[in-house]
Amino acid sequence: VFLLTSCSEDSEETLPPPLLSSTMHNSLPNPLRERLDEVLASITQAPEDAEKRHLLGVVYQAHGMDRPAAIAFEQAVLLDPQKTRSWYHLARLHSRLGDLEGAVDSMNRCLALDGSHAPSSWYRAQWLFELGRLEEAAEDFQRVIDLAPKESAGTEGLARLLLASEKPQEAASLLEALLSRDRHATHARYLLGTAYRWLGRMSDAARLLAAGAETPSTIPDTWNDEVHAAAVGYKAVMDAAVAWGVEGNGEKAVPLLLALHQQYPGDMGVLEKLVAASLQAGQV
Repeated sequence: VFLLTSCSEDSEETLPPPLLSSTMHNSLPNPLRERLDEVLASITQAPEDAEKRHLLGVVYQAHGMDRPAAIAFEQAVLLDPQKTRSWYHLARLHSRLGDLEGAVDSMNRCLALDGSHAPSSWYRAQWLFELGRLEEAAEDFQRVIDLAPKESAGTEGLARLLLASEKPQEAASLLEALLSRDRHATHARYLLGTAYRWLGRMSDAARLLAAGAETPSTIPDTWNDEVHAAAVGYKAVMDAAVAWGVEGNGEKAVPLLLALHQQYPGDMGVLEKLVAASLQAGQV
């Protein structure tokens, strides 16, 4: 839990940036504390600059500080409602903080500005699915299929939705077509096994379920690269990777740990965490 403080009441800033408590701030590793001080100083010099608020959100998010990150991105879009990636990061943070309605609303704004980014539709589809808004989720999964036809995540998502709607034959047809062109889609195998079990094809189902992976596929997302790149210092990067692992976001920890492994190839602690994060992310 991060305790936020604001600037003093007599500050000339009309939109004080989110700050950690002094105790929390002082306990941060030196490289991270210095980086935050640098970004906060730039905001003091240019309080109306939305990009600086966005950067503050990125630095907070890179180190697992989701609540202050969300506030920083909210400030960025308040100053500049056209900041597509601020809406995007804000949507994902709403989701991680348990506010799926807020996540959908923010991603709506993101996609209104740039509807070509397949991961944005993919995330929104999953949130809509969890909220029971199945028709909207299906439209988003289909959009992902259209935008990223080489990725299995959109088809798998639509198949999960069909299974949840008790339409196993339609799901099976989708998954059979996917596996005919992508034999490595292990989650598709798992879903097809589930569909076959519903359809009474028990031996086929058992074979596919044994060879499949229950963890859904992810979709490559270059918009999150700036978050990975913002982690500062060995301890800070390790802390960020561990925090993401605890939250079940192994796919976010892997790039950080890969970079650390390249810098410290003999560090077994880094290697162990990299293996664990890769397994969690389904990157066997």
